Amino acid sequence: MDWTIGNIVFAIFLFMLIAITVIGNSLTVIAWFVNEKVRSPSNFFLVSFAIPDMVIGGISVSLSAVQLLTQRWSFGLTTCKFYIIVSIIMSFVSSGHLVLIAWDRYKILTYGVTYIQHQSVKTACMSSSYSCVSNRTLLRLSLHL
Repeated sequence: MDWTIGNIVFAIFLFMLIAITVIGNSLTVIAWFVNEKVRSPSNFFLVSFAIPDMVIGGISVSLSAVQLLTQRWSFGLTTCKFYIIVSIIMSFVSSGHLVLIAWDRYKILTYGVTYIQHQSVKTACMSSSYSCVSNRTLLRLSLHL
């Protein structure tokens, strides 16, 4: 690859994107576990969204960045398969959690305090788990197409 100024700027941009994604999502997860004030069921959905997003930023985007910058895949067949599977699974899980967050916000706006009082981390965890299981089914269907 010819390292022009444009390519160097692009590489710096990709590195910053990866760093911001991984660090920002890591801080979200750490804040939820460390600070009891933010440990609410609604924020659990944000944490459960941050984890696959962090994996996408750390693995998928990192490997894609190297491929884009070198213009070739240099990690071998096993890593290629791992990259594809992780990218697909985490994208499905991330999308499912976006739906859960939207549904949670809708319920908060519609029912207000009543909804908030009946929420628990246990029900949020169950909803998140259901989202992962249903996305697993969608993943199986997509891999057979």
